[in-house]
Amino acid sequence: MTTTPPEITIHYAALTHRGKPFARNQDAILIAGQVIQKPEILCGTLAAGTVHPFAISDGVSGHPQPAAAARVLLESLRDTYPASPKINPQGRTEQIQTRLMAALDHDPRLEDAAATLVVAEASAAHIRLWHAGDSRGYRLMHGKITRLTEDHTTLSILCSEGSIDDDKSESFAETLFAAALDNIFVYSHFAEPPTVSVTTLQLKPGESLVLVSDGVTAVLSDKQMAECLHGNALSLGIENIHRAVMDRGAPDDFSVIILQNRPCASTHPDAPIDLQ
Repeated sequence: MTTTPPEITIHYAALTHRGKPFARNQDAILIAGQVIQKPEILCGTLAAGTVHPFAISDGVSGHPQPAAAARVLLESLRDTYPASPKINPQGRTEQIQTRLMAALDHDPRLEDAAATLVVAEASAAHIRLWHAGDSRGYRLMHGKITRLTEDHTTLSILCSEGSIDDDKSESFAETLFAAALDNIFVYSHFAEPPTVSVTTLQLKPGESLVLVSDGVTAVLSDKQMAECLHGNALSLGIENIHRAVMDRGAPDDFSVIILQNRPCASTHPDAPIDLQ
């Protein structure tokens, strides 16, 4: 007797928050086709028959219009999918860069604005994870968290090239130069699209994919993130991350997205939780 495998859906929970120092959120998230900067916990499910992009962008402080840079970047990413849903990530970055230049023509205040990007293109078959900058992707299973991305920073480059010794990297990591971003989207007619790093994975039962901006990783270790998320419903895991970051002063805006592939459930997704 042949049994039909259960239909798979993508379960998600997400939050973006301006933290404590900023008047406006310089992060943005792309969830279910919506670009969001309002601080609320969003939960839901999406059918896995097609590709759904989930993403975080972090506008770079010190550059013009960081909040707008993150928002427009995600809008540009979202708007590339209808015409070319299967294009490879590097080709998509070229489409995005073209749209950023058009946005710059419309609003010259965006000149030299910059933003990071981490994207999870999720379907029933697999998830394609790609990024530019220091927003990260993790795999979480049974309380163990594994980082899937390498930060595109000066420190990361020097370490990969062997240009800095391990015993010196920890002290060097505390410097502003070490954290300088090397590979990001820049709003300029002279900028090339960043070279993105790509990983393809399939989530096993009980596994989650976690996307975060550096506002999370700056104050929570990988172990602390895993403790917030392990064994909890997705929405509760997001609440735990929110509470932990705020308790540590939330010195930067921060975002987190959690994805799981599960058999279809009859329960309704949680209602949004407003965190204003």
